[in-house]
Amino acid sequence: MSVAAPGLLSFGGVGDLRTDRLLLRRWRATDREPFARLNADPEVMRYFPASLTRGESDQLAERIDASFDEHGLGLYAVELREGGAFIGFVGLSLASFDAHFTPAVEIGWRLAREAWGQGFASEAGHAVLARARELRLSELVSFTTRTNVPSRNVMERLGMTHCREGDFEHPRVPLGHPLRPHVLYRLALRPRRRVFVYGSLLPGEANHAVLAGALPEGAAASRPGFELRDLGPYPGMVRAESGVVYGQVFGVDAHLLAELDRFEGHPELYRRTPIRLADDTWAEAYLLAERHAAGHPVIPSGRWRRAAPG
Repeated sequence: MSVAAPGLLSFGGVGDLRTDRLLLRRWRATDREPFARLNADPEVMRYFPASLTRGESDQLAERIDASFDEHGLGLYAVELREGGAFIGFVGLSLASFDAHFTPAVEIGWRLAREAWGQGFASEAGHAVLARARELRLSELVSFTTRTNVPSRNVMERLGMTHCREGDFEHPRVPLGHPLRPHVLYRLALRPRRRVFVYGSLLPGEANHAVLAGALPEGAAASRPGFELRDLGPYPGMVRAESGVVYGQVFGVDAHLLAELDRFEGHPELYRRTPIRLADDTWAEAYLLAERHAAGHPVIPSGRWRRAAPG
């Protein structure tokens, strides 16, 4: 059952989403028992290598809810507006395992068996897509084992496209396991990708011409948790316990994005990574691989020096 963006939705509270039939919200302690039942159900978990114990399920709920505070997005607990029953989760998460398309922002879901076949995953998914656009995310991915036809159907109802050349072996599923082969689906949310630029590509710097044709969106800063390393002719942005990096956001088309990937040595030297900005929107930044950052000094201001004139 395909559900168009129903009713539509409202944003309120701590990022809660509402549709005609569902409330998508932060997690509560009372969600843990029904969530554990869901994760122990062999039918719900048939496309996963194993079901979860109660302890594993509780730890997963804690990690999911912590993501809202850490990243400003997460997998929402979903309850029925009529009666208030918890039926599972739908939302966004950061896919950070080692694959050709990661890091990326994933849209995902897991619903209790009694909630199947009623269009709830699609209905909640449309609400999450609207939230993703509000966050100015450029793209979402979704993936599952090849044989998971129900989830693949939801992906297609949400407008996602199977990227056949992107299908992959999931590194967190054991070698030789029948569920290891995965399909990859993508959905572009914007005609141009938002790229956060912080170094020699900035206006006035030596390599700004590489951005010819990009649309400037203005000055920007990262959320705390990044720093600049001085590599001499150019800087590298890396994750850190604290610190802010300053730069600008540009909108780039697919052709220019491919050029930038080549220029930055993605993914071996710099890896294009979705990051949360200070204004709580998202963009992609080229983060320097840790092995290349070692031994290079930190730029305390978080700002790259401007090129010398002439």
